[in-house]
Amino acid sequence: MDSLLELQLGGNQLSGTIPRMPLKLTIALNLSTNLLEGTIPNDLSKLTALEVLDLSNNSLSGKIPTYLTQMASLTQLLLSNNQLSGIIPQFNPRLTFDANGNKDLFNATTSKTPPKSAKKRKSVNIAFLLDESVTKALVIGFAVGIVIGIAISRKWVVELTAEPNLFVWACESM
Repeated sequence: MDSLLELQLGGNQLSGTIPRMPLKLTIALNLSTNLLEGTIPNDLSKLTALEVLDLSNNSLSGKIPTYLTQMASLTQLLLSNNQLSGIIPQFNPRLTFDANGNKDLFNATTSKTPPKSAKKRKSVNIAFLLDESVTKALVIGFAVGIVIGIAISRKWVVELTAEPNLFVWACESM
């Protein structure tokens, strides 16, 4: 085999660790939505022509390997919803990167704990309560709108049936 463009194995309930991949894999490796565990193996660094790496929605743990920052052809890296931890390496700005859902993963510029000077935000639930008169007005307005709509449509139907050619024209234009 001269080359393998894509290996799409997402959503297959594969379990265990990430196996060794064919070195001739050049475009995309999708192992998302499986049952994979363990760390991201160093063998993936040998896939130098890989453009898309999707390891999302597994149970991968450990740190994001720094060799991923040096894969020049990589344009999309999806690591969301795993159990990764530590600091997110600095990636090329042209790389699309998603690591949401890894609760122990954080940026190098932020810390795990918020600064003491940071104020905690309180969530506020806002409920709009309609009093009885507003509710009645809404119901009456809705009912009047329905009655007017029915009256107009009945008049239109009567006009269409009274003039057969008009009825045929109306049906053809729909």
